[in-house]
Amino acid sequence: MTVTTVILAGGMSRRMGQDKARLVVLEFPLVMQICRVGLSVSNRVYVVAGSDRDYSDIMPSGCEQMIDRVLEGPLVALSDAMINLFPHNQNNPKFLKDDWVLALACDLPNLSMVAVEAWVEQLSTLPDKTIAYLPKSDEGWEPLCGFYHVSAGPLLEQFVALGGRSFQRWLAQESVAPLVQELEWSDRHLFLNCNTMSDLEGTLTNKLSPTNNLTNNL
Repeated sequence: MTVTTVILAGGMSRRMGQDKARLVVLEFPLVMQICRVGLSVSNRVYVVAGSDRDYSDIMPSGCEQMIDRVLEGPLVALSDAMINLFPHNQNNPKFLKDDWVLALACDLPNLSMVAVEAWVEQLSTLPDKTIAYLPKSDEGWEPLCGFYHVSAGPLLEQFVALGGRSFQRWLAQESVAPLVQELEWSDRHLFLNCNTMSDLEGTLTNKLSPTNNLTNNL
């Protein structure tokens, strides 16, 4: 079984007021931290972002940037990444039945290597034909902190071709919902997305180092 990590860093970060991927938290940029989480379980880590952004200076060795040429949101970006990484030709050696994609947002400050490594161990226990293994909260699925089997690629592509842009709607489809397994979790904070400075300050109040004042990053 192999896991390829795809990190989505194409958001506009309007509410944050700056590029979230470059936001320094606990001494390191967020995208660097998420890359390191990905590298703990993957040999291949890709950061997907628009052509106007270059993260090569803050990506760890072993990570590559993939250009999001469409810029139509995270679902389309993930679909395009899966198409490029895993062509649909069943005879293509890249299309392997045990291949998974770990999809992560770039702004998950509480995500830990320990948690993700434990989740990867569970992939081999999932029912056959599972196409997604995702956490779920009261608000719905957490689509950018979980796993997609390579066989999900064609289904995502078809949904996008019909105009679909919502992960929640795709996951609720009659043809998709039975193939999605819920990832068990114990700490809701693992999935916190920091959309504003107050979001970030609220979750990291007890974690911030004395030398890292978030207001200095505005």
